[in-house]
Amino acid sequence: MALKTGMVIWIPCEVKPGPFSNERSVLIKTLGEPWVGFVDIRFLEDQVAAGETKIKGQVAAIQGERILVSLPGHPVGSSRVRSIGKEEADKVPLVPVPA
Repeated sequence: MALKTGMVIWIPCEVKPGPFSNERSVLIKTLGEPWVGFVDIRFLEDQVAAGETKIKGQVAAIQGERILVSLPGHPVGSSRVRSIGKEEADKVPLVPVPA
């Protein structure tokens, strides 16, 4: 898939219950280093309490062979923006969110 700046995409993730009923603890393993954060359920494809689903992300920039993906929520010990290589992005089933 040809990613473009501004494109909203679904990213596979694992969720667990969060501190509030409308939040989940999210783990993304597919974008390089694991990303963990607390995310409002409205950013999840399926609003499950626990298990596998997808989280909305937005392509913030494409810089040479790197793609910057902005993630919603409150990250734990990391940034809301993830930098991934295009080669790595090609291996992850990133799916555009229908308009």
